[in-house]
Amino acid sequence: MITDPSWFYSSLAQATAGLIGLLGGVLILRLQQQSVATRESRDRVLTEFSQLRTSATSMLQNATGFIEWVKDDIRAIEDALRSGATMREVSQERDPFGSSQVGSPWRVPVSPAALEGRKRDLRIAATLAPHYAALAAVPNADGLDAPFARYRTTIASLDKEAQIRARGLLDQIEQLLRHRAIHRVRQRPWSAVGLLLVIAYLAFSSVAAPLGYLLVPRLGASAGDPFFYAFLIGLLLLFLYLALCVGQLLAGGDLKRVPQ
Repeated sequence: MITDPSWFYSSLAQATAGLIGLLGGVLILRLQQQSVATRESRDRVLTEFSQLRTSATSMLQNATGFIEWVKDDIRAIEDALRSGATMREVSQERDPFGSSQVGSPWRVPVSPAALEGRKRDLRIAATLAPHYAALAAVPNADGLDAPFARYRTTIASLDKEAQIRARGLLDQIEQLLRHRAIHRVRQRPWSAVGLLLVIAYLAFSSVAAPLGYLLVPRLGASAGDPFFYAFLIGLLLLFLYLALCVGQLLAGGDLKRVPQ
């Protein structure tokens, strides 16, 4: 009758160590794939955010310049109406969304409707300019939600034609937010974390514990002594530390970096 269980613990530790090695190879491959995918999604978000800020800054400059120009044009139309003119010469046409036409002077009709159209354009530019400024001042992609919500609400309050013209920047923001959401999902690789927990459990229960049973008595302690439990607790803390290191590795890129 065999009463020494050392052979069982030794075999269990060796077999489990082999299984852990296999799972560790799978985990390393998974971590590499996850790291590459996370870096790619981070770089895409940062690039799109930089492009968005550039677009918002450009549109802010256009809106500011348009406001100054259209105020002068409104005064010119009002003067023409007071003088009874029906036509006037212009050398430039602009709209609140950045389009412009410049060339040799040409004649355009003067009417109350034209005046109202200019005043409408002025209201649109004055309404959108603060939103362009807010979007251009956002420090990173994580701070887009509130300015985007306000901008979308303002766009919805405009007339149909203005909504269509302003849709470009709105689409750009929505695409960036979708890619940001994808990046956040990739920052939480639950499959790799789950595999790490399985490896940690196997290593602790089927390798560390049997080895502790085999080695601790040789150091002058038994399985019931505090040293035995201190040995196992130390190994558990080591596995937890490794898990935290892997978590930091899988955190991917930081979206709070400000693109230059």
